Amino acid sequence: MMYGKRAHPGVLTRAMAAVLTVAAVLAGAGCQTPGNAGPSAAVENELAARIKKITYMTENNRSIVKVFGSRKFEYTAYKLADPLRLAVEIPNATLDFEPRHIVVDGKIVSGMMVVRFPKVNSVRLELELLADAPFKLTQKPDYLEVQLSEGAATVQPRAAQGPSVSAAAAADNKGTGDLDALRAENETLRADNLTLRKESLRLEEENQQLKKVQAENGKQMEEAAALSRSLQARVIFMEEQVSGLQAKVGNAGSGEPRTAGPSIALGGAPLAVPVPVPAPLPSPIAAPITATEKPDDEKVKMGVNQAVAAWLNAWREKNLGKYASCYAADFRGQDMGLDGWLGDKKTKFSSGRKFTIAADNVKIGIGPDGIATVVFEQTYKTGAYQDRGLKRLRLRNQGGIWLIVSEEWSPL
Repeated sequence: MMYGKRAHPGVLTRAMAAVLTVAAVLAGAGCQTPGNAGPSAAVENELAARIKKITYMTENNRSIVKVFGSRKFEYTAYKLADPLRLAVEIPNATLDFEPRHIVVDGKIVSGMMVVRFPKVNSVRLELELLADAPFKLTQKPDYLEVQLSEGAATVQPRAAQGPSVSAAAAADNKGTGDLDALRAENETLRADNLTLRKESLRLEEENQQLKKVQAENGKQMEEAAALSRSLQARVIFMEEQVSGLQAKVGNAGSGEPRTAGPSIALGGAPLAVPVPVPAPLPSPIAAPITATEKPDDEKVKMGVNQAVAAWLNAWREKNLGKYASCYAADFRGQDMGLDGWLGDKKTKFSSGRKFTIAADNVKIGIGPDGIATVVFEQTYKTGAYQDRGLKRLRLRNQGGIWLIVSEEWSPL
């Protein structure tokens, strides 16, 4: 069943005449002799209109298809049903490209199929329609323009659409059947592709969630590793303190200077001491003792002095693990937390540049809140660079260990 309107009156009659003429020539070809043979295929191709390209666009609620040819050509336009489509028959025409199916994203047109029927020397353009819409064909100097109005389109139920067959399709029923099979396969592939795209989006969302979880786990592992290194450094520091006490006890018992042995016994188990006791800061000058200070404040200041000496030695040795063990978890310095501070020091330690660091005129004070304040003149040299400033450290006793909670520096 065909419905719609023809672009030019009388064109379908001429197209059918052309088909019959070609069919007659093909029917009589078997009884022709070399002397009276008809035109060759090459001559027919030269006389035929050449379809160079076909374009599609949407503009002002219209779908516009342009068929560019080597010259003006005759055509017949009609609609087909099940599935709904607009067919444009172009007799006596050839293609400059391979026939193919093109999927488009339109409100009316969902795809375009270009078919060539060699037996009748005809080309057909089929526009797959999502809804019924009026159409108009206009012949231009170098192309044929097909317009479909999207605003007036109405969806047609498939039950009301009847089958239709064009003249060219009637001449090649086998080709039409193959095209219908290809269209059905194409619809299946489009549905499968949509399903795969949805599944791909779902997997991508899951992948993003897994990346977030992995990043969070990695961050927790880094924090755990930093805490482990800090605890190990503190264990080494306590072993050094125990070794120092052992040496003092040994010297007091013998009346002669003695050096610390490689280990001491605690509860029957030997405790190795691989690192010597860090030397205290040079020439510490304690802050004046106020009336509120207790007689054992000097022992507290000595512990603070040893903690600062360990911090300074770790800096000189570029030992990031020992250096990190000298800081409290809530440390703040130069508008940075502990992670940023240690990250900056890690970069500087790994640069390979040699430096010297010195602390002079050290002063230690213990506040009423138990916070120790250490102030000294710091001199730093590396290569041609040198600076000298006033360093202020604030330390808090946590579990018997003095840890740095803040660090400030100002130039002198």
